Amino acid sequence: MLRTAFTELVGCQVPIQLAPMGGGVVTPELAIAVARGGGLGMRQRAGPTPLADRIDWFTQHWTELAEALRPLRQAAAVYEPFSPQVQETFDRARQWARSAVELVFLPELSARTAHERVPLATALHHVTSWSGWDELQRPGADTGDASAAVRLLLHALLAPTTPVTHFCPH
Repeated sequence: MLRTAFTELVGCQVPIQLAPMGGGVVTPELAIAVARGGGLGMRQRAGPTPLADRIDWFTQHWTELAEALRPLRQAAAVYEPFSPQVQETFDRARQWARSAVELVFLPELSARTAHERVPLATALHHVTSWSGWDELQRPGADTGDASAAVRLLLHALLAPTTPVTHFCPH
């Protein structure tokens, strides 16, 4: 892994970005290949994806990622208080997760006032946090039920009519 400001910012392994240039040049397969190679693969869209579709997509992928990493995260959590390296890795993973949720739901966050945006982003981070997933996945809990709960919470938080100003402590 080559560490640069770019790799730190976007969480990729090499400072390579495939950026859509218009005209259908960037295919999903090319974006996937760049991402598998350690870069940041991006592709273009003709218009914004509807909120419900983004929530479904995010929830599906978040569930798969959270479940795949859960045993590793639980084992590493034992060492986090004693290891600066594990602490740094966890901090980077948390920042990556925050960035991912903000990127997927950027249209909704951008549509809010600055006063509303901060508590909404905080709520989104909590709903999609590793600790939030672990709480939903207590022993005996069903992954499908946990995923449905995340989906429901995202819909509730991101609905266009959701007032968030009363969440702000200021």
